[in-house]
Amino acid sequence: MAGRLKNVCFACSPDALKTLCEHREGDSGLIERDGVLCLVAVCDIPEPEAFESAWDERPLPIESHGF
Repeated sequence: MAGRLKNVCFACSPDALKTLCEHREGDSGLIERDGVLCLVAVCDIPEPEAFESAWDERPLPIESHGF
């Protein structure tokens, strides 16, 4: 196989397809390994927003139980 192929059908999970549709960057590649063709694509996934805890940040007191 040589050159560029276009409109190649492939199978993936619904989550992987959603990620590809929403975040794929640039060209994708097709590699062959042990007779299996694999799609290689770069996806630019945005960083999630930082989580801020609603809990008080002070350490909890350690209680003595007479041990």
